[in-house]
Amino acid sequence: MKRVTAEFATPSRPGRWHWAALAALALLSMGLTARAVMTHLELRDLQRDIQSLQAQIAVAQQSPASAPTPPYDASAREMLRERDPVWIETLTALEAVGMPGVTVTAINMPAPGSPVTIQLTATDYRTVLEYLAALNGPAVEPGSLRFDLQQARSEGGNQQLSVTVIAARLNAVQR
Repeated sequence: MKRVTAEFATPSRPGRWHWAALAALALLSMGLTARAVMTHLELRDLQRDIQSLQAQIAVAQQSPASAPTPPYDASAREMLRERDPVWIETLTALEAVGMPGVTVTAINMPAPGSPVTIQLTATDYRTVLEYLAALNGPAVEPGSLRFDLQQARSEGGNQQLSVTVIAARLNAVQR
């Protein structure tokens, strides 16, 4: 038998560029992992904030906020009841209708049965007419409170209007 000598190729070792590519891939994977962790932490914080805000909304919806009554409220309402029921309706209507550009400056309390005089300042005539339409509502029935424009004038070079409005009960004869 003859001896066979085989020359096998020796395995080659990776070159430097292989190690550089491996290091670049390792750095890329670490960067992507760090970015994923940061995104996850931000998401968790945002979810916690959402839950906190939802809890605050639930608490706010359960207990409606009511403004504390001023100390003079009871005596003021009693005085108004003694004067005339038109007063209560007038103040309720004025409180219910708020319009930008219109400011109530004075309310005159006359003798019972007399119309209530309201002084306003407004930016223009159109705003005054819209305010009166909002105070009167869609339909005015006999016996209901009616707001009518008595006087509107511009004061000097000022852009503000000085307006006087009368609030009185609408009789069955008037229309």
